[in-house]
Amino acid sequence: MRKTRITLSPRLRVGRRTVGQPRARAGRPAVRAGRRPANRPVAAVLLTAALAASAACGSESAGSDDTGGTGGKDGTTFTRALAAVPASLAGESIMFRDVGRARPLVESGNRMYAALDTYGIPELGQYAALDPKKDMGFDLKQVKTSLTVSQTPTSFLTGTFDPDAVSSALAKHGYHASKDDTGTHLTKSGSPTVDVTGTVRSERTSDDSPKLPLTPPKKSVLDDAAYRAAADCLGDTYEATLYGKGAGKNKDVVLLAIGGRLSGGKASTETLCAVTASKDAADATAKALREKETAAGKRYAGSEVTVGDGDTPVVSMTWKNKNASGSRPGDSDRTLELPSLLLKLFGTSG
Repeated sequence: MRKTRITLSPRLRVGRRTVGQPRARAGRPAVRAGRRPANRPVAAVLLTAALAASAACGSESAGSDDTGGTGGKDGTTFTRALAAVPASLAGESIMFRDVGRARPLVESGNRMYAALDTYGIPELGQYAALDPKKDMGFDLKQVKTSLTVSQTPTSFLTGTFDPDAVSSALAKHGYHASKDDTGTHLTKSGSPTVDVTGTVRSERTSDDSPKLPLTPPKKSVLDDAAYRAAADCLGDTYEATLYGKGAGKNKDVVLLAIGGRLSGGKASTETLCAVTASKDAADATAKALREKETAAGKRYAGSEVTVGDGDTPVVSMTWKNKNASGSRPGDSDRTLELPSLLLKLFGTSG
């Protein structure tokens, strides 16, 4: 039986080790001497943010920005990615990357986007000298999106993959392949397991990592009203972290998400979306943000806090990213300032 855990984000630092950061193992690509590891010592996984042009979260339809996002009747890249996560995993943290849109930001050399450089791909976060094509059997240009699910993470990539190429690459590191009608399965004792088809690649870091099916589940987290509300609030995000339904000790907040949007393909803002339990809970959440985070001299000074409609309103707050510590895309998850306040991670029940 799995132990119950408070889900925060896929790589939350607990004690000396970062949860979700696999240890180096014999037979896996080594870090080149003199090079820093690709993953930085962050408190939690990368996040970025949302379009400041909308004062009220969810006030515009998904896919309405001008950055080439794939909105429309089939949803956004973000919602299509979430559809791969079974409804049973709604309590787990989920990190999303639109790799196709994140890559140009990282490759531009703008340091504001440096924290996105692993694209949610575990190996890139561990091995600075890794050659994706040689060591993993695919190029970054083949990857469309990535998901990292749970603090005992499973990585789920979508794109265009050659299972034989993936098998050949991992065979050099001691992996053994088997095939069935669901895909190609690669295993090695003491190492993550990898499953791959022509369109998806899943990697489980341990036996406790959740299993994501290689084909869409009958019910996904988007069948949960809280996830739909958070997704509507974030809109056509190019990266996001959802902290898991019911995470933390504050029962006023049902689900917390922070995600990023782009304006003109470059300017990034972040939006916090808190799905609350009631109108009173929404008022209390908004009050906490206004008093603790948006007052003069605070990091988010001047940011507007908006309370949505309905019986379980979404509280949102948007701010511009800057190339300064604590204000870059992903820094909210590194500092845990906002999640700690709203989820009461280290406080008493609300």
